[in-house]
Formats: sequence, structure tokens, C-alpha cells
Amino acid sequence: MIVKIRGVIYASAKEAAAALGVSKTTVYSAIDRGCADTIGIGRGNGKRGHKGGKPKPVTICGHVFATQVEAADFLGYKRSGMSRRISAGGSGARENMERRYMARKAEEEQNARQD
Repeated sequence: MIVKIRGVIYASAKEAAAALGVSKTTVYSAIDRGCADTIGIGRGNGKRGHKGGKPKPVTICGHVFATQVEAADFLGYKRSGMSRRISAGGSGARENMERRYMARKAEEEQNARQD
């Protein structure tokens, strides 16, 4: 199957994958989604539905974080994990975030006293 990506023609998906540093599956998936020109240019560039826009603040135990990324970094979560916790909602996820927040605050206060 001949593959054309950003004006370059490759003899096969395997050849395109090797040249762009991705897997053959990635090439086929991008072609199926209609976004072959995004192959090999960075993570997430082929995603649809990203709205961009202004990030929403996250409030945990009365503390307002400007973004989910800021909250995830403070709590020690992976950024994708933070997004899942917020999306899932529920009292269990909320309680876990609050418990983690309280532990991190206590840790910060203890470190401040030691300095």
C-alpha cells in the first residue's frame, strides 16, 4: 500500500513507520482517522475534539490550583491520572485527592519547620 504523508510518498506503511520513527500500527491508525499528516510530529497531534481554550481551575480542600497540571504536580499524580480522577468524579475519588492534599500540606509544613 502506497502511503503519502506531508507530501512524501512511501512504498509501504512499514517504510513510512521506519522513516518517521513510529509503529506500522500508528501509520494505519492515523490513515483510518484521516490525519496521516500528523504522524511522527509529536504526541497527541492527531487527537480530535481537543478544545484548547482556557484551563479550568481545580479546588481541593479550599485550595485553588490554576490548572489540573498544577494540582497533579502538587499531589504527585501523573497528569493523565489527575484528569481521570476529575472526570470520574464521585466521593471516593474526591476523598482520595483530599487525603493526598492534606498529607502533602502536612509534609510541606514539617519541611518548613525543619528549615
